Amino acid sequence: MRYDLRRSYREKALETLDQIERVTSIPGKDGGAIEIGIPGIDGKALDLMVKAARGKDSLKLLVERYGASRSVIIVGAILLVLVKKAESTNLKNAYLLFQFIENLQRKDNSSILVTTLTAIQHQIGLARVWQRTRMPESIYPFLQYCLDFTGTRASWMPRELSDEVQLGAIDVLRAMCEVRILNLNFDHAQHSWLEHKAKEIASLNAENATFQTQVSNLLNCLQKTD
Repeated sequence: MRYDLRRSYREKALETLDQIERVTSIPGKDGGAIEIGIPGIDGKALDLMVKAARGKDSLKLLVERYGASRSVIIVGAILLVLVKKAESTNLKNAYLLFQFIENLQRKDNSSILVTTLTAIQHQIGLARVWQRTRMPESIYPFLQYCLDFTGTRASWMPRELSDEVQLGAIDVLRAMCEVRILNLNFDHAQHSWLEHKAKEIASLNAENATFQTQVSNLLNCLQKTD
């Protein structure tokens, strides 16, 4: 009988990832999770995730298995794999990112949100996989959530971290505008809400040059495509 070494290694990698998930997530009082710091655990999880993602449908298995994890370390590791895959023109992998978004439980974590937004930008700007295909409907509620994301959602969160989430969402909208796929993905009401929200964010951050520049770039693009 032929022994499948790749399958054996993948099973061992999954077992170790399961162990990492168990020891890096403990339910918190707020419904979130308390992360346990273990030196080098982030790198080990990423290395295992990269290797476990090799092979047909392996990435799909990982998204289904770990996408809804409460462990930031596990979710962060699979997300970094998805970010790399977002640079390819493979539509199948592109849909996996949105399956990940739909199952995502760690929306309280700004780093996870910013990295997810970066992956979407890669799909739009580098891979251009959504030029003729409508993006999954989860794109709108996810962008809504990110544009509404503020430090008030978590009192412990520094303001600059929530700023990065909002700026990331504005960057995604601008990227969609530049390749003229906003109208393909959003109806008139959704389009109006997103534009209004961007203006509101700019007015609330009148002294923040970064916000003013990013929103101005978005609005200028919207005017050109009207």
